[in-house]
Amino acid sequence: MPLIATNKASQALLKAIRKYGEGIRDFYNSDTSAAELYIVDTEEQWGALGLDLIVHNLGAAPFTVSVDNHVALTIDAGAAFTLQGVVFTRVQVNNAGAIQFDIAYAGVKL
Repeated sequence: MPLIATNKASQALLKAIRKYGEGIRDFYNSDTSAAELYIVDTEEQWGALGLDLIVHNLGAAPFTVSVDNHVALTIDAGAAFTLQGVVFTRVQVNNAGAIQFDIAYAGVKL
């Protein structure tokens, strides 16, 4: 069954997949933070769709992460949350304890 794109973002992703294969990543960013509220919008800030994500809790207390406004997941102390090959545009870290964390994400430019 052929892949069909229904909006601008998915059309751009489909074009990249057809041209380069599913392994393409032409966008990457990383950061270390202890912000109480940390938001990344890959489409708005970088003109890209996220495909891979890792958030690593470097502290001694948990915090939560939500992707594209879905239910927040708790990341325990010393644990990490990862996504691979999943389209996303928004990541939000709710970090009331100001715990230090690393975040890295990769994807395709639109």
